[in-house]
Amino acid sequence: MKIRKRTVGGLLLLGILSCSCSTPPEPYPPMQMGLGVAQNMSPVGELSKNLPVRQTFAAPHDGLCGIALFMATYARPNPSNLTIRIMQAEGEKTLKTFQIDSSKLINNSWLLLPIDSVPGSKEKAFWVDIQGDGEPGNSPTVWMNPQATFAESRGKLFINAKESPGSLCFQLYFALKPSEKKTQQQPART
Repeated sequence: MKIRKRTVGGLLLLGILSCSCSTPPEPYPPMQMGLGVAQNMSPVGELSKNLPVRQTFAAPHDGLCGIALFMATYARPNPSNLTIRIMQAEGEKTLKTFQIDSSKLINNSWLLLPIDSVPGSKEKAFWVDIQGDGEPGNSPTVWMNPQATFAESRGKLFINAKESPGSLCFQLYFALKPSEKKTQQQPART
């Protein structure tokens, strides 16, 4: 029974990670979840070509290595694409750009966007830009919480280049330091 539960859990995680982007998976360090806004309350609107979205934040830990966004499809196929950029404010450096086929998104699910670990990311400013190329009626959305500001991390939400109250529903991930990695114990031999 324990093996079955681990297998199902592993398959669920593998499914989530494999749906996160259209490029082959790259090796990334073990991650731990950090701060973010997980309670969704409303969509930001259709991520069409006329509705760019930006979420700013300051990383609360070193080793930023991924961001997850809570996406929705309006329970329909969306023949459009999203361009998602993760940026470091210092020097306006692009850490990674993702091209997402919106028709492959799963309604009301997390989209994990892994990046190479950023050493010294603690208290540094970052942002995520989301831009669609579709028309209204053919575009997905991302969930937000208009009551959460993520202010403790200098986070601000911009919809169509205008500051909006609230925050996107997102989670930040950080690379585990070698001392934090759990060591796997070898099964006892009899």
